[in-house]
Formats: sequence, structure tokens, C-alpha cells
Amino acid sequence: GLATVDALLPIVVDSLFRAFDADRVAIVLRSEDGTLEIRVARDTQGTDVQRAVPRAIVHGVAERQVALLTHDAREDTRTAGESVVRQAV
Repeated sequence: GLATVDALLPIVVDSLFRAFDADRVAIVLRSEDGTLEIRVARDTQGTDVQRAVPRAIVHGVAERQVALLTHDAREDTRTAGESVVRQAV
């Protein structure tokens, strides 16, 4: 049968961790009303990440409609923003 988006998200997250040396993965999707929702945010142990993804990252990625892989978001010009520095991403 057809899988739902929510059923596929954990599979996508697991694949991203296998493909990239990431500390955490977050998947942000646009809801029906146009707002951006963090649907999954996990660390390498599979624990749900409680702290929010900085707005600068969420909006930048959504605006460009691309994925983002960064070594240090605080020093990456694509993600530089006050919320990134404040949250020490």
C-alpha cells in the first residue's frame, strides 16, 4: 500500500545519518496553511532533539528549496543569523 509521509520520515532520517556524518537531522515541511513545521529532529542516538532548529536555517532552506549540510552553522554564511549564534548550533 501507499506509505504516508509520517511513516517515511524516520526512514529518510536513518538514510541521511548513514549517508552523512551528521550530529543531527531535521526535516522541515510546509503545512497546508503555508507554515513551516519541523516534522522530525533527531540526534545520532535517535533521540528526539528538543531544541528548535534556528529560524535563520529553516527560512533560508525553505526559501532556496534546498537541503543543507553544514559543518558549523555559526560560521556558515548560508545560515548566519542571530538565532543560530544564540542557540550555538
